[in-house]
Amino acid sequence: MYAANSLVVMYAKCRDIIGARTLFDRMNERNDVVSWNSIISAYSIDRQCVEAFKLFSDMQKTVVGANTCTFVAALQACENSSFKKPGMEIHAAILKPSPVLDAYVANALVAMYVRFKLHPCFAASGRLGYLLNGKEIHAYAMKNGLDSNLKIGNTHIDMYSKCCCVAYVGLVFYKMLNKDLISWTTVIAACAQNNCHIEVLKLLREAQVEGMEVDAMMIGSTLLACSGLKCLSHAKEVHGYALKRGLSGLMLQNMIVDVYGSVGILIMRLECLSRKNVKI
Repeated sequence: MYAANSLVVMYAKCRDIIGARTLFDRMNERNDVVSWNSIISAYSIDRQCVEAFKLFSDMQKTVVGANTCTFVAALQACENSSFKKPGMEIHAAILKPSPVLDAYVANALVAMYVRFKLHPCFAASGRLGYLLNGKEIHAYAMKNGLDSNLKIGNTHIDMYSKCCCVAYVGLVFYKMLNKDLISWTTVIAACAQNNCHIEVLKLLREAQVEGMEVDAMMIGSTLLACSGLKCLSHAKEVHGYALKRGLSGLMLQNMIVDVYGSVGILIMRLECLSRKNVKI
């Protein structure tokens, strides 16, 4: 049992969630709290929050009693305010056996509720352009170790972008330990919208090196940068890449037309328009 639990933890730390789950499902006996804690923690670390909650719920239906590690792992899966309902259900489950809280569980609860508040606060600061308020919330998140949260990090980037503070956009992005598609899309869009055109091209190449799937939104932001640079070679390269990857859509097609118009290539623009079946 101990060896199996150790292997589940090892697979989780190696980001092999499939291996961890396969091993867990093959265990003949799952009546040990360590087994459940290991797999719930694995999904929580991998940010597969819904599955972490499902496993926590499944555990509640067994004879295995949850302990401090169980509750902390489940609470850590509550990444933002969209998980408020399951978070409050976990809180209720914690209080059911005893109203006295373990210090680790209490800290995890506080951190969860702070995350619920930080996410909308950052979004509001960005929408309203309140840079000072955004910086204060960011400082609070850093002080409490919450800036490592992926979704909070992504919200930081979006907030600084909307406040036209590009220096902080890059600072937050490169300090993030984990980045997902939203992280890359948001930082590239932020640089494009704030006229950091060279940085956009650099970030796109970095995303490709990291093996990130480049989507139509990233290409659209990159085309915006090409337009700003008035560089035909970059525009053609990005256009070719989009065609090769089969990326399309009316918005992307419009941007391709616009970028060729901005670099003064009338023939290419007319050709793109004809492909869209637009009357001139």
